[in-house]
Amino acid sequence: MTAERPLPSLARLSFFPSPDYTLNKLSLVASASGPLRAAYGVPNGTPGRLQLTQRGLYDVSGLSNNGQDNAFPAEHINITVTSD
Repeated sequence: MTAERPLPSLARLSFFPSPDYTLNKLSLVASASGPLRAAYGVPNGTPGRLQLTQRGLYDVSGLSNNGQDNAFPAEHINITVTSD
């Protein structure tokens, strides 16, 4: 019988791998709303919304970005002006 242990934290899985656990994939889906800034090309305070999706693939070899490992080859970022 195997002793039960708590799952490690995401930081431990990402940065301190162990033979006991393997991080294969990681996905993040987020949304936010709030005031946009003038750097976005609209007046400061314009209401806006952000939608973001990222997918990390840790178990795929050969993903690189200028010679550096790129575990997040797919991302979607959408920022829009809203009428809120």
